[in-house]
Amino acid sequence: MQSEDNEAQLISSSQYYTNNSNQQINNSNQLETPLVEENICQWNQNMPYNIADIPNPSLDNILKVLKYSYSKKWSYIGLGHNNIILLNLFQDISQTNNKNNHDFISTHQNIDNQNPLPHILKLAEKAIQACLSQNNIQKTSSIIIQGISGSGKTQACYNILKYITIKSNSELLKYNTPSIEKSILSTRVILDAFGNAKTINNPDSSRYGFNLQIHFDNQKKIRGAKVITILFQGSRVIQKRKMERNFHIFYQLYIAYKRIQDLKSFAQQNKDYFPDIVKIVEEIEKLQLNSDFAILESHRDSDSDQQIEKDFENFKKLLLAFRDLNFSLQHILDIIQCVAGLIHLYEYNFTQAQELLKIQVLETTINQKIQDSIQSKKLQLESIVSNIIVDFYFNLFQWIQNKINQNLSSGFDQNQQYTLNIFDSFGLDIVENELGMQENKLEQLMQNYVYEKLLNTFYNQIQYNAYNLFQSENLNQQHDTIKKNDEIISLFENVIFYCLRNFDRKQGKSIKDMIKEQAQNAGVENVFIAEPKMGENLTQSQWSCYQKQSVIGIKHTGNEIHYEIEAVIKNNQTESDIIQKINTFSQNSIIKSFILQPKDQKITDETQQAINRLIGLFGVQYTFFVKCFSTNYEQAISSDNNVINTELMQSGIEQSALLLCQSYFVSIPRQEFVARYVNIFQTIKTEEQLKYYIHYYNIDKELYYFGSNSVLIKEHLKNSLADKYNNDLMCLHNSQNYDYYVQKVKEINEDQNRKCLQIKSDMQKRDKEIDELKQREKNLEQSNIRLKAILQKNFQNNDRLMSDLKKLQAN
Repeated sequence: MQSEDNEAQLISSSQYYTNNSNQQINNSNQLETPLVEENICQWNQNMPYNIADIPNPSLDNILKVLKYSYSKKWSYIGLGHNNIILLNLFQDISQTNNKNNHDFISTHQNIDNQNPLPHILKLAEKAIQACLSQNNIQKTSSIIIQGISGSGKTQACYNILKYITIKSNSELLKYNTPSIEKSILSTRVILDAFGNAKTINNPDSSRYGFNLQIHFDNQKKIRGAKVITILFQGSRVIQKRKMERNFHIFYQLYIAYKRIQDLKSFAQQNKDYFPDIVKIVEEIEKLQLNSDFAILESHRDSDSDQQIEKDFENFKKLLLAFRDLNFSLQHILDIIQCVAGLIHLYEYNFTQAQELLKIQVLETTINQKIQDSIQSKKLQLESIVSNIIVDFYFNLFQWIQNKINQNLSSGFDQNQQYTLNIFDSFGLDIVENELGMQENKLEQLMQNYVYEKLLNTFYNQIQYNAYNLFQSENLNQQHDTIKKNDEIISLFENVIFYCLRNFDRKQGKSIKDMIKEQAQNAGVENVFIAEPKMGENLTQSQWSCYQKQSVIGIKHTGNEIHYEIEAVIKNNQTESDIIQKINTFSQNSIIKSFILQPKDQKITDETQQAINRLIGLFGVQYTFFVKCFSTNYEQAISSDNNVINTELMQSGIEQSALLLCQSYFVSIPRQEFVARYVNIFQTIKTEEQLKYYIHYYNIDKELYYFGSNSVLIKEHLKNSLADKYNNDLMCLHNSQNYDYYVQKVKEINEDQNRKCLQIKSDMQKRDKEIDELKQREKNLEQSNIRLKAILQKNFQNNDRLMSDLKKLQAN
């Protein structure tokens, strides 16, 4: 924990400014109670609620703001204009989501409301307005949600979708009201069932990148949508990992079969809305899922009653979601039978698998593929079956996605679209073994590449917005350049991907040597590690083992990550074989429609093309980022500063905070800004006088700029100007010496030459009047002298007369 003195220094440096007398002036800026979480204290009036408002945005100071927000159970911290940080508080707010969304809509339609606290729904509203803005030529805006597994990305995406759909259709929550909004929410239910899994850090982790394009009309009503996915982790279906699970659908279907009577009761309750549900349940009862299955091995026995109940409830939601998206009865049955068939196939139960997959030649075709070779027939069988399962499940996921898109886009006019992209993305992925050694392969390589590409978009957005803001106001400002990740991306695209694409073992050069040579040619040695240190406590045998794996390292943003490059090249080529064409023999309409990828297609090339297409859709100017933080996996955020600091570095916040500190300003039209403070200040009537007032108190020039059309000002300074005036500076304006201070300010400002000349002219007039008065005084003095002389003569004459009179009397 940081000391209280350090905390106090942060608070002091964040919101206090020093006047000429070196006395601190308090910013008593009061904020509203947060909207979503209940029973929360008011935000500390002295604590920044935007990272860009921290004067010294070091890791330690950023961490203090995160800790304070976490302690107040407030999830959101600003990150400039168009971005927020979201802290995962690990609280179940699902019961209050509907009420909170409706309350937010009713009270915060205007995103410029007086509550300055950031909020994810405010960001969603800004993205909608940006999409519909007349200044937006492309008519597109985007929200990119990033973070490591367990940081709350999926929940953040759901909250945004719920807000957008409720705002578009107030009747959304009624079952008897079919709508595009309801279909969008049901889309996530379906894809999460087939694409999410339990990982070590997250019980509901998306194993794919999810982008949803929402199309509006000019009345902010949703007219259609489209799902785009990237990097679906199909291999998980056959992988066994400790403390993790397979895709949710396998457990959901298994528990649905086990609780068939409860499922029948549910079907009876919902048959009016979904008449086919009774038939579906009848078919589930025939699946013969009454054994212990290897595909469900991980966590099957250790799942808690709560987890089992959750799987069952989610399967019921899945059935209703199929109805919401108009999946036909036959399609739903084909999907369920395909999943059940893969479960049996993994057990080598060919009889049941053939029946469910509707491929009568399945076992025969597989046996024909097995050859007499060095590899045992058992290993060949395992490899063939595994390839079929992975290929079928991947294609099943793609088919479901395509079917969803058909339903979401029906009736939408492509020529009248306003498009909002919502991308639930990745964080850096690192896999470690029981020794704490990294074991990253192709999956991690590609996920981390996509992460770096999106992080680069984040950097570009900040720089673009800063440049445009000052250019639009004819202002020049020297910003510190942030260290971007261009070299890392170049290492991926121009070195690693290039070598994987062109590698040929016949040339006699290893893939690692080829990458080392290409890295030198491309000039990216700063971020490339040819011989990474695998650990200090490895035995000789362990070290030899890792050396054989041909490991390379990349200095990623915030982390050094090692990759087993031989494993990468082995898995890079799409596994497509004649054995997988058995789908054409299936009587299951979905399986029969599976489309195989070309045998020579590289996963790296496919992913690179996919992410570049997505980034092309996002653009830069109207892109909003939500940076999610795990808060140290359900522990107190302060328990391990290193964990949170690592997340801060990985997210790019450390790099971008300095630029945000220098470039993040509230933009207020000049007339509006001046009018606001003229109404508040009793003695300030013009823009020039307002400038004098701010200048006189030496408020840091970097906190505000008077542009050609607007005033750029820090949020906390904007909120505190009136308080400074009313609470601390009233004595100045009520003082008898006020004219003296105004005069003094005028004399030191070049902009007031005209007024200074007028003052000089007035002074000359006054000097002339004084000279005239002095002359009059001089004349009076001279008259007095003459009068005194006359009086003196009179006195002398009187004396003579008296003397003469006395003489006469004496005679």
